[in-house]
Amino acid sequence: MDKKSFGKQLQRYREQAGFSQEVLAEQIECSTIFISYIERGEKSPSLDTLSERSNGFKKLLLIKSEILLIIPILAIISLGF
Repeated sequence: MDKKSFGKQLQRYREQAGFSQEVLAEQIECSTIFISYIERGEKSPSLDTLSERSNGFKKLLLIKSEILLIIPILAIISLGF
């Protein structure tokens, strides 16, 4: 999966869950600018970043149980596993 596809999927799931970029950024401890870059396909998170931020993703997923597995699955897919 390329950066642009991953970013669009992240944006779609974030919006479906009702989260703003600010909420996502706060939960995974990064800037809203970084979230924006990812969603536009300008940057992609490294494996280290995904690993370090996974607890924030888990918190968000517990809040919105209907997307319980989506974000971690996207992270794995984006890494080519």
